[in-house]
Amino acid sequence: MERKQAIIEFLRENGPSHPIQVNKVLGLDSFTASAILKEMLEEGLVKRSVKRVGGSPLYYLKGQEERMREMVLKSLNPIERKVVEEVRSKGFLFQEELSPQARYVINELRDVLIPLKARVEGDCLLYTSPSPRDLSTSRMP
Repeated sequence: MERKQAIIEFLRENGPSHPIQVNKVLGLDSFTASAILKEMLEEGLVKRSVKRVGGSPLYYLKGQEERMREMVLKSLNPIERKVVEEVRSKGFLFQEELSPQARYVINELRDVLIPLKARVEGDCLLYTSPSPRDLSTSRMP
């Protein structure tokens, strides 16, 4: 439990972090630190981003979602950025409106966009932001 508490304190002080940052703080090898983080995720002590930032997911605590979203938004590639900008301008996007490339990347954007099922002359899937403030206030490079 000591290691878990050290991780919680590290995340509380530093915000969303990559596993390698946690490894360094604990002085553990990456395999052991990853195992501890996975266990903590299963216990609900930490959360993990869907989108990988710099090749790794971000681990964070409840209440740090906005900081995680900001980090994810800054790491988006041009196709992902375009999808997020479309949602920002329209408020939502129907899956049918997405290009094949955008449909491919949309699942990786669940940290910043929410899939919603809607019935508009049949079932369809649309995407929106977790809250209007998230996309309108997050700065993208």
